[in-house]
Amino acid sequence: MTIDKITKFLGLPAQNIEFDKYLATHGISHRPVFRETPVDRISLESSGLSLVFDTAGLYEEMYGPLSEKGSMIFSELQIYGAVNDSGFEQYPGPLPYGLSFKSTSAEAINIFGSPTVSHTYGEQRSLVWYDYDGNTIGITFLQEDQGISWLGLSKAAKKPPEQDDWD
Repeated sequence: MTIDKITKFLGLPAQNIEFDKYLATHGISHRPVFRETPVDRISLESSGLSLVFDTAGLYEEMYGPLSEKGSMIFSELQIYGAVNDSGFEQYPGPLPYGLSFKSTSAEAINIFGSPTVSHTYGEQRSLVWYDYDGNTIGITFLQEDQGISWLGLSKAAKKPPEQDDWD
C-alpha cells in the first residue's frame, strides 16, 4: 500500500467498489460500518498505517457533502514512524511532499510555510497545515525535534482548525 494510492480514496466509504477492491487486493477484509461508535479504523500496525473512518454525518459536518453514500467515510490516513506510542512499525515507503521520518519541524515549515496550528504535548510538538494542496497535514515530531513520530493526511475541512482548539 502506498500513500498516494490510499489517499485517492479519502472521502469515500470502504464499500466503494474501487476502494473495496483495493483493500481486498491488500488482504484487508474489515469494512467499517456504523455500529454505535462514531470512529472506526483499519489499523495496519506492521505497515505503519491507520485508515480512520468517521460517520457520514460527522464527515459532512467537517468536510462538506459526501461524494458517495455510506455509513462510515474514510477521513484521514495516519502514517507512523519507528518511534511512536501507538505500537505501529515504521511505514516503509516514501513520505509525501519530500518529507522523511528524519525531517524536523524547520524542514516542514520550509516545505509548507507557517503552520495553521502549533501545539506541544509533553515533549512532542505537533504542527498542522490547513488546505495545503487541498489537504490538511498534521505532523507530530519526536522529542527535541529529532524527526517525525507520525503524520496525518486528510482533505481540507470546510473551516480551518483554530489554535484555541489545541490549547
